[in-house]
Amino acid sequence: MSNQIITDNYYFKSGQPWADIRAFGADPASPSNEVPIQQAIDYMAATYNGGVVLMPPQIFGVTGGVALKKGVRLVGSGVRSTYLSGFTTNVNTLTFDSSCVRGCSVENMSIQGYYNPNTSLVTSNAIVVSQNIPAKILHVEAFYGAAALYTQGIDGHCFDSWFNGCVDSVVSNGANWYNRSIFNGNGSFASQRYGFWQGIGYAGATSQENHFTLCDFSGNFVNSILLQNPYTATPSINIFNGCITSAPVSVLNNYFASFSGHEFGSPTFALGAAGGDVSIVGSLGFLTTLNLPDPRFHKAGNVNIN
Repeated sequence: MSNQIITDNYYFKSGQPWADIRAFGADPASPSNEVPIQQAIDYMAATYNGGVVLMPPQIFGVTGGVALKKGVRLVGSGVRSTYLSGFTTNVNTLTFDSSCVRGCSVENMSIQGYYNPNTSLVTSNAIVVSQNIPAKILHVEAFYGAAALYTQGIDGHCFDSWFNGCVDSVVSNGANWYNRSIFNGNGSFASQRYGFWQGIGYAGATSQENHFTLCDFSGNFVNSILLQNPYTATPSINIFNGCITSAPVSVLNNYFASFSGHEFGSPTFALGAAGGDVSIVGSLGFLTTLNLPDPRFHKAGNVNIN
């Protein structure tokens, strides 16, 4: 399109279809940029069924939500330079909507949800993923909102990202892959609830399986991890490899959970009546001994875990 702002960047050189949000009127001096940003996304979705929407290194405030569509990638220039900020308004800042079946993505930027020191007044989220959508969240810092990420997505991928909500870091009713990501607080709140909460699955979910590799669930949480999704026609399975937790872990209702090469920083691991089986292998009770007498715990090759 004729009014695109051409910048010297990889996406332009690669020949991928792209648009810069400034071409649609986005201005860091404005507190409300949701309309031009949405127009850029809609243009790429309608014209190319995807493509790249570029956000330059500025803070772009929004007072309404922005929805990713079709195969659009929303790309910034770095987590400490590009911000999509819903800091002042109680709305979901960024939503992967139901058209994102091709795997939309948000990359290389920060997403701010609504902030209020009275967390009971925060009812929206920084990032929301719609049901069964394979969202990609890559090199992103998402913070504030009730949850930094609320996902009902399936087969999505969160890589090298940081999640810190006012109440919870990540709330999941879906099944996704998390690699080298951080689920923790930064001292903004006296106490936060859950680092990762796998809640009750929604009707029609095609999978309830999550995999975590080299993830950090440290923070002043009630639970670093809470698994609460019951066995249904689709078993709930959660696999943790090389991860860290600092607060208690609770498996209240889950088919199977596995922890390998895991560092437990709390002596508390609660296994509910319907908690299913838990495998803990090659793991460490860091500076404390984790006592797990329930026969549903399967243990081997651990240190300070009995």
